Amino acid sequence: FRCEIGRYPRPAVTLEHSEAIRMFPILFEFSGGTRIYAQPTFVYLSVAIVILITPWFAARLEGLPRWRVAGLVTCTAVSAIIGARAQYILIRYFLAPWRLQQYDVSFLSLRQGASAAGAILAPIVVSPFAARFFSVSLKKFADSQVPVAGIAIAVARVGCFLAGCCYGVTCDHAWCLRYPANSLPQMRQSVDAGAPPGLMSAAVHPIALYFAGAGALLTLVSLFLYRRKTYDGELALYGLVWIAISTTLIECLRAHSGDTVLILGIEHRVLLSFVFAVL
Repeated sequence: FRCEIGRYPRPAVTLEHSEAIRMFPILFEFSGGTRIYAQPTFVYLSVAIVILITPWFAARLEGLPRWRVAGLVTCTAVSAIIGARAQYILIRYFLAPWRLQQYDVSFLSLRQGASAAGAILAPIVVSPFAARFFSVSLKKFADSQVPVAGIAIAVARVGCFLAGCCYGVTCDHAWCLRYPANSLPQMRQSVDAGAPPGLMSAAVHPIALYFAGAGALLTLVSLFLYRRKTYDGELALYGLVWIAISTTLIECLRAHSGDTVLILGIEHRVLLSFVFAVL
């Protein structure tokens, strides 16, 4: 199909969509079929923000050398991309190998899926080695990354919202949203409930916006607490705890789909977030 810029293809049946939010899974489409997708675009934008802003934050807040921090944060940012994609593939290979053939296994093909947990765990593993290589204080670097990480989370989750790939269970609160026809929530509800095609989805929790709000709150609170910290690494600890707890709570609202992998009967994202919070 050839859809208009930023829209899903028109449904076969013309219905009133004034109550549905507009979705932009495809930001731009050029002649020849080249498309710019929202979700990977905003993920890479968030990575660029981390690489560009962290050296300035580290120099201003911690007095760390910018060029060394630039090298360190580049390593951690690349590891975040690889970790996000690797965990998405591995969890399906080990727990649901029959589904692996459905996905593009290229590590840079984020449009096929990525995991936020992998994007957090990989830099945690890489950072100590990279910090030693670039002769940068790991604890001070970690503290300076917390405000930037909140911005990056918010930006990346905006891409998820525009793509409609992260959505929650049905709800009737004032802030719950209805997605347009041919969006992922609407198609999943159509398959699960046998609803006719071309209709809006039922109202669901916009968990992508919840994640974005959690990231924005992390940035604001960390900047407020920065001058009040009592030891190096304190803000990093608080930030990791907040990410783990907020992710666990929000993931409990995620709608199950055909892509869901269960561990001990629990949705794997919820279980991983809970384990991370405990650790």
